Amino acid sequence: MKVLLAIPFLAALAISGASAAEADACDLAVDPTSPDAMVAALMPKSQAQIEACAARGIRFSSMGADSPAPKAAPSEPNGFAALSLPILFPTGSAEIQPTALPIVDGLGKALANPALNPYRFRIEGHTDTVGDAASNLDLSRRRAQTVTRYLVTRFGLDAHRLEPVGFGSDRPAVPTPPETAQAKNRRVQVVNIGKAP
Repeated sequence: MKVLLAIPFLAALAISGASAAEADACDLAVDPTSPDAMVAALMPKSQAQIEACAARGIRFSSMGADSPAPKAAPSEPNGFAALSLPILFPTGSAEIQPTALPIVDGLGKALANPALNPYRFRIEGHTDTVGDAASNLDLSRRRAQTVTRYLVTRFGLDAHRLEPVGFGSDRPAVPTPPETAQAKNRRVQVVNIGKAP
């Protein structure tokens, strides 16, 4: 089915003068353990890629997309990309679960790739709506710091390239009412924030 969907898009690219590489920028599905797929998702998008995706109805927003599935989130307006990863956490915990280690390891390999070396990344922690806002904000910061510390320690990444930030329950992947334990909201998102100084 993917081939059938790709044919009209490739035809549109040929008409608009865009390349097949620009088609790849619009494929939002990302294997959460594939470093190569993560590198492609986290690379800045050219204006031509953004326009080619817009022609397909894929819009890039400043908020990024918090998705419960591993997807390349729409990039920032300047073309920098975001990637929402299913690095899930138990309620009230900042401990990386063993089942999430292949995803974090894939991210570490992606961020160590020479193609991404010039860039800095915001590592965003998120929570579900269980608990008060202040506790969730603290917990989300600890989640972001845990992932960042793991990446720096295990992959030797420069800590200055990674900026851990917590958003608490303010940006849910799945909108839920207060006091709702939703595992998909307890996650990490990675955002390319531009070239390192």
